[in-house]
Amino acid sequence: MHQIRKPHWTERLQKSPYFLGALVFHLLMGSFLAVYVVIPAAPSRESDPYAAIIQPFISGPSLPAEELTSPENSSGEVQESGSSVTVPIPSSPTGTVDPLNVIESMKPDVWSIAKRENSINAFKSMSDGIQKEGLKSIDQGNLKRAQDRQKFIQTWYSDTSTSSSSRIATFTLYIGKVEGLNSKKLLFNAEGVVEGPLSNLVKMVEVWGRNSMNAKVSPELLNLADEALIDKAPPFVFLSGSQDFRLTEKEVLNLQNYLRVGGAIWADNGLAGSGSRFDIAFRREMKRVIGELEFEALPMDHPLFQGPKALLQITSIPEGMNYRHEPIEVVKIDGEIGIIYTPNNYTDMMRMVFESPVKFKGNQVCLISSEKGSSLLKPTTPHRLWKQREVYFRNFEPESCKQVFRVAVNLLFHLLTRWQDRSGFTS
Repeated sequence: MHQIRKPHWTERLQKSPYFLGALVFHLLMGSFLAVYVVIPAAPSRESDPYAAIIQPFISGPSLPAEELTSPENSSGEVQESGSSVTVPIPSSPTGTVDPLNVIESMKPDVWSIAKRENSINAFKSMSDGIQKEGLKSIDQGNLKRAQDRQKFIQTWYSDTSTSSSSRIATFTLYIGKVEGLNSKKLLFNAEGVVEGPLSNLVKMVEVWGRNSMNAKVSPELLNLADEALIDKAPPFVFLSGSQDFRLTEKEVLNLQNYLRVGGAIWADNGLAGSGSRFDIAFRREMKRVIGELEFEALPMDHPLFQGPKALLQITSIPEGMNYRHEPIEVVKIDGEIGIIYTPNNYTDMMRMVFESPVKFKGNQVCLISSEKGSSLLKPTTPHRLWKQREVYFRNFEPESCKQVFRVAVNLLFHLLTRWQDRSGFTS
């Protein structure tokens, strides 16, 4: 019976290629590490890495070399008395002088040590210079903007003197033409007669304006992309509706320039309340125009409502359609109102027409007549709003509409006068 022969270890090794490869790899790595020599790094200079010793310029003859070494001290050190110090002078075996290693014997008070504060001071000086140039550019920009604004405002008073006692603002009111908003209904009635909220506002200006404003309404919608927007110089552009809308890039740029020179945007939410289609769209599109500026609630002590600069004294925000009573919001540009937003649907409230002369007590609202001819003679209150004022258009009453007109007249007067103190006019 044969006895099974055990394989030799070399045979086992040959039959284990992976083990053999690992063994060879470890032998090579061990050999490499065994002969590897780690060379220590060169010693660093024992000095402040942020400091440099600078030899000052000294007028007059230099000291002879023999005076730098005392005969009593042959080790290469200079002994000085009093306030002097001992400074080692290393010798150069080759006879050459290394300026980085040789320091001549001098008193400490004649050395100038430039530490990193010099770099900081230099950077601060450069920063101050840049800041001054930046402020200069800002001042020039502010001056240019003030000049453009004064030129813009002058167009309202071109026919009168600048005296506050005789000054009359003559201007045109425009309704903005925006893709998505049905703005034509703000200008024309069903018969094509030019009427609507701004036309009615002009009539209230004639009654309450104290002969300070001479306004008319443009029978055409204003194209916000028109480059002549600034030349037309409206004190504000009126926007209102109940739909979603979007501004083009050209309209955004044009409105930015218009606001910069002193114009304004008055937007009224025709679908009263936060979160409506118009409310969302208007806030979104205005962010494209004004950037990081924010809307803020207008307080009741603002000059638009109360005080010596208010045309009429307003004590509370009037309720709008369906008794909406949200605060009026504004965006300020250079400290003054640039955008004003009335979210309570004052547009429909200003559709009520009061007969002339205006008599608010016992006033008979002028409704659309059954005879077509008479309806073409004068603006009329929409019959639909009046008849459905207790169901769909609640609060559409003479007294409520009167309060809305009072705020609107004050708003227009404030937008006309808000820059006067800064533009060479007296208030």
